[in-house]
Amino acid sequence: MIINDKEVKILLNFELNADKKTKDIAQKLNYKEHSVIYTLHKLKQEKLIELQPFIDMFALGYQDYALYFSHSLTNNEDIKKLDDYLVNHYLTSCVVKMGGDYNYGVMMYSKNIKNFLNFLEEVSQKFPNVFFHKSFSIRTSFTRFNRNYLNKETKKEYIKMNYEQQEKIDELDKQILNQLGKTPTQSDRTLAQIMNLPTSSINNRLRKLRQKKILRNNNYLVNTNKLNIHTYELFLYTKGLESQQKKELFDFCQREPHVIHFLECIGEWDFEIGIEAKSPEQAQMVINSLYEKFGNFLHTVKSIPIFSYHKYTISPLD
Repeated sequence: MIINDKEVKILLNFELNADKKTKDIAQKLNYKEHSVIYTLHKLKQEKLIELQPFIDMFALGYQDYALYFSHSLTNNEDIKKLDDYLVNHYLTSCVVKMGGDYNYGVMMYSKNIKNFLNFLEEVSQKFPNVFFHKSFSIRTSFTRFNRNYLNKETKKEYIKMNYEQQEKIDELDKQILNQLGKTPTQSDRTLAQIMNLPTSSINNRLRKLRQKKILRNNNYLVNTNKLNIHTYELFLYTKGLESQQKKELFDFCQREPHVIHFLECIGEWDFEIGIEAKSPEQAQMVINSLYEKFGNFLHTVKSIPIFSYHKYTISPLD
């Protein structure tokens, strides 16, 4: 699929904030508003972009657990069953197919590590001896960047989750957020009808969730496989965790066009950086830049290719 310069500019201006007014973006880019609306509709129809609410799970006290593993299965039917199990499991928020050291990356949000341990036990019981090699990570912050490598004239923006502020919500708020995760494209009125509640109640609840910064702007997930873009997850092993070095690493990610996300972690490695590039050589240039700038800080950078995302959503709030 080929995406032209006009489509790229429109996409990048809405990627991290799909709630922007089309009139404002049209004026900013000097396009007709109906052209902006048509372009967004076209990109949705072609399944290049998909609307999703950005819910700050960290602000609700959830931890982000990640499991990376290679499996010992050799039968294609068994592998398909494992795929389906991971994607359909109610706890998983993200399932990716990978290469290199791992076949899968599986993520989930939970307030209790017991849920994560139970999940591991369930997988082992259903697929005996499935884990050939596995690693764990707990993410303590997550920053997502827009893809301004597609058009470097576009300002690089980001949205971030961390544990700086904890908020409490009640059962109805949880139900609303869970429903948004299932049907992100629904209007407030439709959401109220689904939940059998007055529209005014839904509006009021959503407003308060946004004020608390639990519910952020809607954003667009981008299916870069359609654009023949190579995706990699970089695992950074460091020699220390000094705050100044972390800040400089974040600043690097904010400047580097090919970085699409940045995570601080507790586990075998200390940081994860997601990058996208048009060629493996271009991706290697980013890795070389990391070693060049942070050689005294970095021990190892492990590069894992991402083949496809099989699931990307929020876990159900318990």
